[in-house]
Amino acid sequence: MFDRHGWQVTGSGGLVRYVSAALRDTLVRVVAGLISMSWYGRGQPLDGTGRMQAAENLTIPGQHKVADWYGDPLSPEQAGRLLSLSRVKLRMAYVESHSCFSAHLLALIGRFWQGRDIRPDYLSLVAAAETDTDHALLKLVYGQLLMSRKLKGANCHLSSGFSLAAPLLLPRDYFRMVKRHDLLCYLPLSDEPSEPGDLRTLLSEAAVIRRLRSRRIFNDDAGMRLDTIG
Repeated sequence: MFDRHGWQVTGSGGLVRYVSAALRDTLVRVVAGLISMSWYGRGQPLDGTGRMQAAENLTIPGQHKVADWYGDPLSPEQAGRLLSLSRVKLRMAYVESHSCFSAHLLALIGRFWQGRDIRPDYLSLVAAAETDTDHALLKLVYGQLLMSRKLKGANCHLSSGFSLAAPLLLPRDYFRMVKRHDLLCYLPLSDEPSEPGDLRTLLSEAAVIRRLRSRRIFNDDAGMRLDTIG
C-alpha cells in the first residue's frame, strides 16, 4: 500500500515502515551489483572480450548454441567491429553459396548497440529465416537485446524463442533457459530504454526484486493474521 507521497506503508498494529520507491530502486541496483560481482561474475571477463566472442560464434558452424546469451552490451567500437565482420561473412556466404542468416544476426546485434532502430531488420529476418534454429535464434537474440535495455516485448520474444528452441535443447540447456527466463520475468519493462545491463547484472537485479516481493508477501500475510487475531 502506498500513501499520497509515494511511500510504501507496511506492517500492522501501529507498526509502520516507510520505503520510498526511489530508495528501493537504488537499493535493488546496489545489492544486485554486489551479487553480480560475487555470484554471476565468477570467472567472467569484464572487458567485453567474452561478449564479442559470444556474438562472433554465431557465424561459426557448430559453435553457437540457442541456449547462449547474445544480448550483453557492446561499446560503439565493438559494435562497429561486429558490423565489419558481418559484411565479411556475408561476402563469404555469397561466394561459397552458404546460408548467410547468422551474418545477418551479427549485423542485427551490431546495429542495436550503435543505437539504430533494428525492428525493420528484425521483421525482414523473420521472413528470411528458413530453419527451426534460424527462427529460434532470431526470436531469442531480439528478445535478449530488448531485455538488455529492459524494453517491453522482451519477455514475449524470449518466450517465443524458447518454445521454438525447446526441441533442439539438451536437458541441461533446457532447464538453464527455464531458470533464466523465469527470473528475468521479475524485471520491470518499459517503453523507454534503461541503462544497458549484461546478463549477470539483469539476473542479479531480478533476484533481488524476487526476494523483496517474497518478503513483502510474507509480511502482508503475517499482518493479516495479526489483524485477525487482534
